[in-house]
Amino acid sequence: MRGPLNRCLAAVGLGMAIGWATPTAPAAAAANEYSVKAAFLYQFAKYVEWPAAAFDPPAGVSHFCVFGDNPFGPVLAQTLAGKLVHERPVQVELIGRVGELQRCHLVFLPAAAAGSLPKVVAALGRRPVLLVGESAGFAERGGMINFIVEDGSVRFEINPRVASASGLRISSKLLELARIVDKDGRW
Repeated sequence: MRGPLNRCLAAVGLGMAIGWATPTAPAAAAANEYSVKAAFLYQFAKYVEWPAAAFDPPAGVSHFCVFGDNPFGPVLAQTLAGKLVHERPVQVELIGRVGELQRCHLVFLPAAAAGSLPKVVAALGRRPVLLVGESAGFAERGGMINFIVEDGSVRFEINPRVASASGLRISSKLLELARIVDKDGRW
C-alpha cells in the first residue's frame, strides 16, 4: 500500500511543482507569479541533462543567471538556497552584459529584457545553457523554455530542437507537461 501511495503523492507533487499554479487575487498574483516561476526554474533544471563538459570542474556549481533587471527580487535566491541540481549546488547571479553569460548554465531573460534575445542567443551560440524567458514568441526566436500565463495560471512551452542543438537533453516527463513549439511557431 505504501508504494502506490508514495508514487501517487510524487506524481501530484510533480504536477503541482511543474504543471499548474492556481489563480490568485490580482494584488497577490504578480508576487505569486515569480514565486511560482522560481520553483519552475528549479524543477526545469532537475529535468534537463547537461553534457559533463558544461561544468568546470565537473563537480562545480550550477549557475542560474538572471539577465538584466531581476523581477524575482529576493524570491529566486530564497527558493534556490541550499538546493542541488544533479548533485551540484545552485548559485544565483544577476548578469548585466552578454559577455558575462558564458559562465551560466541556466539563463532567465525577463520580459523587460526581451529585446536582448537576439544578442543573448548569439552570445550563447550552441553552448549548453538552458535559456528561459517570459515573452511572446520567445521559444520560436531561439529560447528553449517560455513561461506563459493563461487564465491566471503559469504554464510553459518548450522548443526541444533549440535545446537539443545546444547539447541539452530535456526529460520526456517535462516535455509531456509542456506545449511544444518549434522554430516555425507551430505547436
